[in-house]
Amino acid sequence: MFFLETCFWLLASSAAVLAVEADDGHKRVHLRTHSLTSPYLDSDMQSRWWDFGGDTVIRADQYIRLTADRPSQTGWIFSRVPLTATNWEIEVEFSITGAHNLYGDGMAMWLTKQRAQSGQVFGHVDKFEGLGIFFDTYKNNRPGVTFPYVMAMMGDGQTEYEKHTDGKANELDGCSARGIRNTHIPTKALVTYFADKNLTVALQYKNEGEWTQCFSIANVKIPSVAYLGFSAETGELSDNHDIISVEARNMYQPVSGSSDSTRTGNRGGNRRGKGRTKEGGSWGGFFVKLILFIMLTEYGGADFNLADAAELQHHAALAARARRGDYDEDLILEQLARNRVFLTPDGLASLRSASVAIIGCGGVGSHACVALARSGVASIRLVDFDQVTLSSLNRHAVATLADVGTPKVHCLRRRLEQIVPWCHFDCRNELFSVEAAQRLLGEVKGVGGERVGRKVDWVVDAIDNIDSKVALLKYCSENGLKVISSMGAGCKSDPTRVLVGDISASIEDPLSRATRRRLRAQGVTSGIPCVFSTEKPGPGKAELLPLPDEEFEKGDVGELGVLPDFRVRILPVLGTMPAVFGLAAANHIILEITGYPHDYLASKAREKMYEGIQAQVQGLEEKIARARGFDAIGLKLPLTVGDVGYLVEEVYYGRSAISGVPTRLALARWRKPPEGYFDTSVEGQKSVKLKLDELVLMTKEEMAKHEREVLNGSKTLEEMYSKDVLDTVRLRVEEEKHYSRWR
Repeated sequence: MFFLETCFWLLASSAAVLAVEADDGHKRVHLRTHSLTSPYLDSDMQSRWWDFGGDTVIRADQYIRLTADRPSQTGWIFSRVPLTATNWEIEVEFSITGAHNLYGDGMAMWLTKQRAQSGQVFGHVDKFEGLGIFFDTYKNNRPGVTFPYVMAMMGDGQTEYEKHTDGKANELDGCSARGIRNTHIPTKALVTYFADKNLTVALQYKNEGEWTQCFSIANVKIPSVAYLGFSAETGELSDNHDIISVEARNMYQPVSGSSDSTRTGNRGGNRRGKGRTKEGGSWGGFFVKLILFIMLTEYGGADFNLADAAELQHHAALAARARRGDYDEDLILEQLARNRVFLTPDGLASLRSASVAIIGCGGVGSHACVALARSGVASIRLVDFDQVTLSSLNRHAVATLADVGTPKVHCLRRRLEQIVPWCHFDCRNELFSVEAAQRLLGEVKGVGGERVGRKVDWVVDAIDNIDSKVALLKYCSENGLKVISSMGAGCKSDPTRVLVGDISASIEDPLSRATRRRLRAQGVTSGIPCVFSTEKPGPGKAELLPLPDEEFEKGDVGELGVLPDFRVRILPVLGTMPAVFGLAAANHIILEITGYPHDYLASKAREKMYEGIQAQVQGLEEKIARARGFDAIGLKLPLTVGDVGYLVEEVYYGRSAISGVPTRLALARWRKPPEGYFDTSVEGQKSVKLKLDELVLMTKEEMAKHEREVLNGSKTLEEMYSKDVLDTVRLRVEEEKHYSRWR
């Protein structure tokens, strides 16, 4: 087991395909395993190479916040695999900001044997073994030293950090860095290490592109197995401590000769600008292949040999010829014979001429892709920014150990070219966004790669990121693109509960509810078929734990995951369920394209009920106005049928906020209308000021009593209702205010 883990560490730490030679005579190889860039997380809302803990908050489009500007916080991030490169450099962009004149405590960069442990030394454990570089912003007792102060300490696993003297007794070297906080330019640190020889730290905080050497220390020996990490801590004083990006690079000399351990060259971006890129062909590449060979043969995988490589090359060449038309049509029809009989020749012809875009190529998307390709779809566009991970092998349709670390879109293409060589795969290894929608869902290519002057016929939404999902579905709805959306397969286990129906009919699905609510707020209420599960949560079933109340006090945690009440966590997924969802989505597309008869699941069909509730609100508002001496004839309300449906279904889940009863529903003002609510400012028009978060769902009987006792009576809400009811309404109103930003 140790050997296998070691192989994975070495393989992961050597994962790079390009070498860049800079003007200091060293080549640099990007270390993906120890680098971090936005959005920081993969499509599973995890990070395959990093762990996060403490008070750390991830804002995928901006930063990783180790601590917020609040007292008594600690946060950390640590690599999952050790940094095994002999010589390396790490460039980290960070930000220390705050609104106060007094601030602290600071943050640290670590290369230690210990990992992912909270403690008292800038958020990490004391008595550490390895290197700590401290960005100390609060001066305890260092006479004659200007703070903020950057210093290095080499821990031996036994020596404590002297916090009361700001580490004076432990310091290897350091420098003052006044102005490193609240800078107007990107703040960066560049740490360069030549094994057992030299450690250099340079800072950028005065002017962009201007690097200042902080210190250079000779004869430094960092443990050969050390984890890269960052941590921060606040005490009574506080600051925001953010990590923006981390870029780790292995360094080596392309020719024989000893390296100049003190030569660091031009620091920062201009190094890469002067470098030249070439295909890697070093001993590192040889060892990667050797390790992979040993792993696959020793632990049950297929032998990696030249015959396998030749076979892959043969399939790629065959696929290229087939896409150009150099493939026997009779062979294709024989391979698709069962589909041809089932769907009829005309139906199969429609399928073969169709183009499908699959957005998200993980568990759901990969199974949908395989089913569509095997069924005859000859043009498939694959869109996914992510790579295959070890943890995704339990649910991916075709990925193997050899595919780990490769883009999911190309993994699918390579495997399926061996099954349907005539199919054209248009691979886009990028994240879907509104800005890229036109390009990613625009003109398709024919089987031979030629432009055919039309958009994709169908889109499979297999995204599990809420923002991207909503953006995709809204774009498809507005642009007339047919789309089927897969809702949450996580925490589901009953395949008999998986249905295909309109998004307005989806129930017992948190992802569906969040998506539906955001779409409804933007005017999209129905017309999008989706795959969802009606399985209810229950005792003993997998679930995501809700955040405790104190987590909500730390910030807008609703931005961090699929649901407002969940921080970024590992999503429990039974490997079979994404396959069920993906196959159901593919099946629906096949039936739609070929015109095969099928019964679409009926939606809730509650439009008439919404119209009735709208009329009831109109009547109630007229009665309230007359009770206050206003002429209510011709009164207009700022409330549409869509608004009513949104409140009933998405805010109150179709149940009375007072009793939970789901029948004979009505909407009513929760509080008495304020002075000036009756508006006659426009000549010839009478209206009332009424916001959606002022309306509460209740039964008609409860509404009549509420009108009599509260709206037109003398009772207060506290006198009328229990604390539980008041809390329920308060939470629903706050939730609606949160979602109102998308309206």
